[in-house]
Amino acid sequence: RPKALRRGLPLLNMNLLSLDDDVLFIICSLLIRQDACSFSLVSQRARQVAFRRTLSSAQSYGFDQLPRLTRYMLSSERGTDLQLARYLEELTIENSTFQVREDTEDDRLFYPYRQRNDFSQANLLRDLLASAPNLRTLSFKRFQPCLEQCPSLGAAIISLRKLASLSLYTIDDNTLVFLKAMSTRVQIGTLTLAYGHPNSNYTIAEQSITLDPLLDALRLFSHLNTLSLSHFTPSHGIESLARFIPSSFPSIRHLRLSEASPAALDLVERCPNLTTLDFSLSLDNDDWTPRFGSQWPSLRQVTVRYPPDLNYLVNRLSTVDILQVSD
Repeated sequence: RPKALRRGLPLLNMNLLSLDDDVLFIICSLLIRQDACSFSLVSQRARQVAFRRTLSSAQSYGFDQLPRLTRYMLSSERGTDLQLARYLEELTIENSTFQVREDTEDDRLFYPYRQRNDFSQANLLRDLLASAPNLRTLSFKRFQPCLEQCPSLGAAIISLRKLASLSLYTIDDNTLVFLKAMSTRVQIGTLTLAYGHPNSNYTIAEQSITLDPLLDALRLFSHLNTLSLSHFTPSHGIESLARFIPSSFPSIRHLRLSEASPAALDLVERCPNLTTLDFSLSLDNDDWTPRFGSQWPSLRQVTVRYPPDLNYLVNRLSTVDILQVSD
């Protein structure tokens, strides 16, 4: 039985929509986007209240869909001059945003699934980001070629003062110049950088992957808690750096090195407060050899993909509370 009945208290029949708009706004802000959409179907007032939450998340997944998404987000809310993009808090830009079908007759006939990369609409993403001041989470695939196509895209991201989580895919050392420019403007807590993969349908020509530019950029992210690097495969470690870079990044607590080279592990010794390390060795090179160096601080958890990956850690581990092999 309800506690109210057991205590002899009357039950209150309260209509949710009898609450003030401010209270309903707070309730809707705690709903996941799908539930907010369902609530918006209850009545006209519910739609008005849930409207902001339904617009809080967006995904760009197609070359033809991107112009429609941008046009809608840059339109004004009914009865105001304010753009809908101001409600956007999470934006995901997928690889398929930049893929179009080959348009020759032979390609359509014999290769119906062949696609080519087209970054000509990068300016639309710039316009969308420049109009989304409340964006907190951004995941951007094919970032470097878009930045080359539209250099002002970088300035649009730098203007996002509330950004807390940033994921950039298909990058190289040149991208990190942009990161240095934005690090003093925002307080990013989670940063994911993916340098691409040789088996991808797009790779950066003459891609450069080294430790120096990354360390130089990271030293300015004073609030960074979680760092994830994918396909980060520098061939040389910290000892090869051409100039002095600050010795530690005390804010980083969680480090994930996926498909990385042994030299990438030199980052661990620069994170004195690290608690968790997730490491998997890149399979693109059969000649990797374990590295030796100073012993790392104690870690709470270490995760590797395959048991042989431990060979690249064991010489530098001190104490570990939890050791996990994920495969």
